[in-house]
Amino acid sequence: MRRRITLLAAATAMLAVLLLAVPLGIFVSHGYVNDERLELQRAAASAAASVRGDHPAVGALHIDGREITAAVYNRAGRRVDGAGPEQGNALVRGALRGSESTGTIGSDVAVAAPISDGDQVVAVVLLRSDLSAARHRGLLAWLAIAAIGIVAVFVAAGAALLLARRLSAPLERLRHAAQRIGAGDLDTRAPLSGVGEFDTLAATLNDSVAEIQTMLGRERSLSAEVSHQLRTPLSGLRLELETLRNSVPSTEGVDSALAAVDRLETIIADVITLARDLPIRQTAEVAEVVASAQRRWHGSFAAATRPLRVVTDPDLPERIDISAPAATQILDVLLDNALTHGRGAVTIRARALDGTIAIDVADEGPALVNEAHLMFRQRDGQNNGGIGLPFARKLAEAENARVALTSSSPPTFSLLATAG
Repeated sequence: MRRRITLLAAATAMLAVLLLAVPLGIFVSHGYVNDERLELQRAAASAAASVRGDHPAVGALHIDGREITAAVYNRAGRRVDGAGPEQGNALVRGALRGSESTGTIGSDVAVAAPISDGDQVVAVVLLRSDLSAARHRGLLAWLAIAAIGIVAVFVAAGAALLLARRLSAPLERLRHAAQRIGAGDLDTRAPLSGVGEFDTLAATLNDSVAEIQTMLGRERSLSAEVSHQLRTPLSGLRLELETLRNSVPSTEGVDSALAAVDRLETIIADVITLARDLPIRQTAEVAEVVASAQRRWHGSFAAATRPLRVVTDPDLPERIDISAPAATQILDVLLDNALTHGRGAVTIRARALDGTIAIDVADEGPALVNEAHLMFRQRDGQNNGGIGLPFARKLAEAENARVALTSSSPPTFSLLATAG
């Protein structure tokens, strides 16, 4: 921004200087030449008026200025005295007709004035003056105008740079504040700068952040209340199941129910954790995420007489760039999808792929015929790939990760995240 404003101001100043300086320089240069011509005309008129007789000489002319060259021509147009062409030119011929003539001879300005004796022109005086002095003064004028123009351009560029800094500094502070707010620091407030428009923007941003804080505060309070309301009946259910286990001969069904209660409590705890503010960057141990998923789902797959296998590739990075609660919930969705909609053995595989870690969940069911985007589309609480797939994808995107269908045969869904 600073560079663009400075360049724009400099270009505008340069254009203004050119539009003013070029005509001014031409006018001044022509003015020096015209002054030289007028001075020569006055000298010629004075010299012609000071001479009388049929044979005037240059010595008899009253000429002020040593830079003027004089010559006298007779009525036949031939030079009779002084320095100049032997035969008179058009200026001399014009003066012989009784009128003063002005023009140039080579690089000199020349004036021919008639010398009369009564009513008759008897001779012509031709005065010449070198224009180099006038042109030199014109060149100096051009240089002076150019110097003033350059100074004006630099002054405009300097003023524009100061203005750009004045304008860009509040924008930089607003950008930093917005970045910190976007990173989760809702206590950040955009500072005021004294520039009305920027202060209005900063005030709007601060008001928005305050409203977001209020809304999040209400959501946190509601989450805490929901957590309490859910955990209380779960605790009562657990107590009743444990009492029942001590009073029945076969506890297999009770143990399964208690395991489901444990899993539900874990889900509630993870969801509450994800709903709260998390640090900017969290990582999880790949081995622990995979092993924990196997422990949680081993019983469910065993009850369905379906094997659950875990494969971890060698030289796998230890950590994955996603929080443990998010990874847990995503893998639970993928495993539940495989249990509900898949067939045969299920394999959890952790592998490295070009700086990315993929945790695959594959089963031995038939090839999927639905397009991948349809499986992740929520449709009135249902979709083509399991009710939890849209939730898993959104949760992964919130953690800068991805959930994707990486193979349709065998059906394989993968959690993809960078190495932590």
